[in-house]
Amino acid sequence: MAGSVYVEDAPPAALAAVVACTWRRRTHSAGDLVILPDGCVDLVASSDGRVFVAGPDRGPAHHRTEAGLTYAGVRLRPGVAETVLGVPADALCDAQPDLTELWGGTGTRAADRLLRSGGTATRVDRWLGLVEERLAGGPGVDAAVRAAVALLEEGVHPVGALGPQVGLSERQLHRRVTRQVGYSPKVLDRVLRFRRFLARGADAASGATPLAVMAAEVGYADQAHLARECRRLAGATPTALALRGSGA
Repeated sequence: MAGSVYVEDAPPAALAAVVACTWRRRTHSAGDLVILPDGCVDLVASSDGRVFVAGPDRGPAHHRTEAGLTYAGVRLRPGVAETVLGVPADALCDAQPDLTELWGGTGTRAADRLLRSGGTATRVDRWLGLVEERLAGGPGVDAAVRAAVALLEEGVHPVGALGPQVGLSERQLHRRVTRQVGYSPKVLDRVLRFRRFLARGADAASGATPLAVMAAEVGYADQAHLARECRRLAGATPTALALRGSGA
């Protein structure tokens, strides 16, 4: 595993509906970094000269990192990727295209500005400014999609009942969520449920809550269902994930 320091910060209030967080990472040693699915899209600038978009993952993404690199990122909330990037999010699944590849000359100029910035904090600010520019010149956030995502994040709303709640037919919901998130509503529901389990990792690692009980509390049918989903989305057992998340 790569040795690194990772720091998240809250986004500016004006962008909080679109940006989940900003983040910075510094690697101290070379190694493998594993990123687990979260339904988000990240905008990333690294000190080795890459400016890219990390699309939504459908399984564990393994990245080789080198020592001494810094990364500056902005994490978009699920449901806004196409609005910000101008590209359907499902075209970005399991991919990390350079900004130039997505936007051509506009992407090249934006990347140059980011790379000329001083440190990671300045690069984060440049990313935020770029998001603001894209929102100002675009069609606006898809309110129905964001409402559907918010309902799924609560963990108590069946996917089949979402359409009427946000004013869309089942087909419209599927198409618009897929374009803005990268996943279908059903897959997003799976990923968000998985993240709820990961957020309870300390409880699972300590044994404070038995896995069978936790599985039910976060929305799985039973412990076997939880185990299958952890294998599919992370390639690991629930216990291994809980220990990893707790720092054990």
